[in-house]
Amino acid sequence: MKWSVLMASGLSLLLATGGAIAESTPKRGERVHHPRELSPGGHLSGIPIAWTSECREPEGRGLVLDGIEQRYEDSRPHTRILVDGEWRNIYPELRRKNVLQSQCDLAGKLAIDLMRARARARHIWFKGLRVEDERKRLDAEAVPLFRAFLAEFEAFRKNLAALKDLPEYERGQVAFALGHLDAARKLLETSEGIARAVLSAEHINAMQKAQVEIEIAAEALDAEPPPRVLSRPAYDARTGLYVLFGGDHFDYLMNDTWVFDPDEVKWFQRHPESAPPPRGKHAVSAPGDGTVRMQGGYYYPGEHRYTWIGDDMWAYDVAKNVWTGPESEKPLPPGTRAYWGGAEHPSHFLQGPKPDAAAHAKVLASLPVNTWVDMEPPYKRAGSRPWGTMAYDPENDLIVDWNGGHSGYCSTDAPHYHLGVNRWELPYPAEIPLGMVGASAAAVSGYSFNKRHWITNHTWNHYLYDPRLKRVLVAGSMSNWQWKHDPYSYIYDPVLGEWESRFRKTNGLEGVFPAGISVIHTPARTLAYGGRGEWWILDYEKMEWERFVSLGKNWPGSGCSDWYAHIYDPTGNRILAFRLPIPRDVYHGEQIYALDLTTKEVTLIKPENPEVLGEGFRYGREWRYLPDLRITVIGTGLVHRKDRNGQPTWEQTEDMPAYDPVKNRWLVLKVKGKPGLGFGGSMHYDETRRLLWALDSRGNVYALRLDLEKALAGNGREG
Repeated sequence: MKWSVLMASGLSLLLATGGAIAESTPKRGERVHHPRELSPGGHLSGIPIAWTSECREPEGRGLVLDGIEQRYEDSRPHTRILVDGEWRNIYPELRRKNVLQSQCDLAGKLAIDLMRARARARHIWFKGLRVEDERKRLDAEAVPLFRAFLAEFEAFRKNLAALKDLPEYERGQVAFALGHLDAARKLLETSEGIARAVLSAEHINAMQKAQVEIEIAAEALDAEPPPRVLSRPAYDARTGLYVLFGGDHFDYLMNDTWVFDPDEVKWFQRHPESAPPPRGKHAVSAPGDGTVRMQGGYYYPGEHRYTWIGDDMWAYDVAKNVWTGPESEKPLPPGTRAYWGGAEHPSHFLQGPKPDAAAHAKVLASLPVNTWVDMEPPYKRAGSRPWGTMAYDPENDLIVDWNGGHSGYCSTDAPHYHLGVNRWELPYPAEIPLGMVGASAAAVSGYSFNKRHWITNHTWNHYLYDPRLKRVLVAGSMSNWQWKHDPYSYIYDPVLGEWESRFRKTNGLEGVFPAGISVIHTPARTLAYGGRGEWWILDYEKMEWERFVSLGKNWPGSGCSDWYAHIYDPTGNRILAFRLPIPRDVYHGEQIYALDLTTKEVTLIKPENPEVLGEGFRYGREWRYLPDLRITVIGTGLVHRKDRNGQPTWEQTEDMPAYDPVKNRWLVLKVKGKPGLGFGGSMHYDETRRLLWALDSRGNVYALRLDLEKALAGNGREG
């Protein structure tokens, strides 16, 4: 047996025929960095299929299933076999031969339908409504979806149980699937409470668990095992079968067992009485005696990222379908999923008292003026998420916080902060890209196995809430397998809490390096700046970008990053921009660029009083217009220069810079407290409450009630 492993483990699990593990193996329970060995800098550049491995037989055949394909719609490279020295994808053939494939597809649709009903109920729960108001919304929005799902679910169970004249293996898979559907039905009995009782976290959690049971049933009816990474098959010469165990789905670890028969060209799911605990990146070997040996791997401990399981040996008897392991290791039922815990699982945010909008409204109404107040939400979202903005959805009264990358959080999840109840929400379990969190690298491109968009490197001003789409729009992001750009724009539904779709960028925007993309909404349209002075407009009918204007050198720079921003100014129907003269330097306010959206002409504005900014400010990404005050506010503080070891450093003060576009004058606002924006923060204005909201990279939430007259009078530099 010859192994060719792509992107092999950073744990040095160098596989030998006998399954020995290198001497540098960590001890059981020891924390490890995620196993990955990437190209220089930790990037996935030039590697379309990441975290995959190959098993080749001496006779020239071979098999591979795992890995994530960064270019494909479903992210799955699918089953590939070695034919005449070439790897061939055989999944279309497997689907055609699978007599249960239509049932698999129906079960998958049921899981999605339940997710939609659960999402609507969860969204209502986080509104913190009075009981009678909550009941009205549930009956109008969530209950019809749930009842429609239940009717389809019961019909599916009945039809699946009635299938006759199936081959032996397929009969067993149907029985296995029905067992999980029965488990789902018991959970749904609890969930039915949403139609007759006060909505509770128990109802929502039960629906999520039922969804998992339906997903497991669907997987049993499929033509190949569910997708995974870091799970190598092993070829047993005695039985002539390949054995596949467990692996990482990004949001959970698996412990299922499958065999592939190369003569029949068919996968068979095995159902041993018990199996080893879920894991990924385990070492496997097949000595040729009818067994497959497995050692090590990592698991999710909850309190930190990845922990080494140890080097206890498990053996799988292929013919008897029996796993045997050490007495110290407790076996689990096959098909067990191990999810991330804590703030990386939705149930974490459903604990504690039910949200109460009326009580929190009193808190917000009593906020002092001109003081940033830490709202201290009871359960913060996970991870350090710098390098980006926020998508403020005023219609649903929430903020979508999809940030991270480059030494930060790189998952697909987009936590919601509900302004009316001071609560974070996580719509679905976090999907952690392997070895990327905290690494100075870009994450995976495109979609996860769940068709969710990864946070790729920086998110900057790439995304916003588009009120016409009623969705979050991600205009552009990094593509790591090309190391240039992702060719798609992505759509996220904040009510559903899911990535909805994507559309291909065209007409030149697809070739723009992501650092140059900035998206901005105006009352008439959404525009994207693509760098090099070029602007695109979103055609809502075609859902594609059309070139709006090319400004060339008349527009500042080609990248937005953290020192550069665009803002729509309704007082002149124009876009304003400024850029620091030197990257990472200080902006002193001498000039502002203005693009007239009617004439498409550029004017260079020179504010009357840049001297009031003193030594200036450094971070300009979060620039917001306050319509009731008719000013724009920068989400940072003025700086004071200090020299440290002969090098200049800047200390951020509490004074906030602002610009009056009507009077063309800079303002300095004296406020108390610093929410710590800079690289890691974002800011938006809530017109209804007249509050500025700010998030920092750690999930802290701040609110500021601005009294402009007092803020100007308090600093002596009102401009």
